[in-house]
Amino acid sequence: MSTPKRTEGWERRLADFIESRRATPFAWGSHDCCAFTAGAFAAITGRDPMAYHRHYRTELGAARVIREAGGIESIPEAHGAKKQPVAMARRGDVVSVEINGRISLGVCDGANSFFAAPVGLAPVETIKCRSAWRVE
Repeated sequence: MSTPKRTEGWERRLADFIESRRATPFAWGSHDCCAFTAGAFAAITGRDPMAYHRHYRTELGAARVIREAGGIESIPEAHGAKKQPVAMARRGDVVSVEINGRISLGVCDGANSFFAAPVGLAPVETIKCRSAWRVE
């Protein structure tokens, strides 16, 4: 799969998407780490990587989708993002972090990256992220 390309105007769409999620309650399939990251990815590239997976509504359903993808950190590469050092992550790239013993996907917004939280988003210093994937 080719590396996903940023479309014209992605900066504003990403900012608007992040802002729209700041008070969103956690919900499997619509505001969990994968759904949030897929929404950011779609804002940037116009491609929704979860278009065929938004049917799950439980933790078990999410686990099934993640397992079928080969693990949570396999998802970005399955959609064409290229793994890179965290120190190279820039705004709009996909990142992962370990929170409470679980790996979560999120989106880099510069010095901070954002991840779905129980309510809204949890910021994490990007340099403290575990992995990063380039979105061209």
